[in-house]
Amino acid sequence: QCVPQALASVNARIDAQVSQARLVQRPRLVAVSKFHSAELVKAAYATGHRHFGENYVQELVEKS
Repeated sequence: QCVPQALASVNARIDAQVSQARLVQRPRLVAVSKFHSAELVKAAYATGHRHFGENYVQELVEKS
């Protein structure tokens, strides 16, 4: 599954749960980029995703 489709699927599932639970605030989806290439992280960013998690600052800098 490609990155835009995967993010859309996860976001749709989150939205369904938010609606079902009648939450006031939607939870923030943080994409963990630990074992993924810079290309995949950039593809996620290109879809509008802005929250990423990384273990080491050096790896985050390399992927940004």
